[in-house]
Amino acid sequence: MTTSSSNEMNTTSPLEAVRRSRMKLLLIAGIVVIPILTAYTIMFFKPEWIPTGTTNNGTLVSPSVSITALPSAESLPAKWILMHPTPGTCDLTCQEMLYLSRQVHTALGKETSRVERYLVTREDISAEYAELLEAEHNVMGHLRLKPGELEGLLPDIKDLYQQQYVLLIDPNGNIMMYYSLEQSGKPMMRDLKHLLRISKIG
Repeated sequence: MTTSSSNEMNTTSPLEAVRRSRMKLLLIAGIVVIPILTAYTIMFFKPEWIPTGTTNNGTLVSPSVSITALPSAESLPAKWILMHPTPGTCDLTCQEMLYLSRQVHTALGKETSRVERYLVTREDISAEYAELLEAEHNVMGHLRLKPGELEGLLPDIKDLYQQQYVLLIDPNGNIMMYYSLEQSGKPMMRDLKHLLRISKIG
């Protein structure tokens, strides 16, 4: 009698079994559905929470623009280009930017041949500037553009020729990023090395 009573007490009723099965199904459904609902909510209501995954040190030009749209720039080589827009004179900031881009170019090692440095001006350069280029940057290309041409492509960059930026241009002629003095040097080198590693063009 004792054994029989014990078995009756330990036997789960059909109603309880159904409840347990439902709980298991709800738990499994929750595991599947909750991440989907969370992703949906973030995508449509909190997109700023989505990580961009970018590691760029320069400022992106979005959407990118093609410098080859300018007739004067059609002769640019199909390589990666570090381009310096400057006025006709070169102050200390200008000289520092030229120095940093030269150091970055040299630090690329065996990839150096894939990258060229260009000066772009919209006016004649001074004699002192010409001497500086000849003495320290004589392998640098020089592109002369008309006033307003480059500014028209990059209207969001104020005082383009005066602020001493370096433009990063891909082998297809697209202006991808630009760098201020603070972003030049090692940050610019990291970006360029990364792009050269993942890109097969240029």
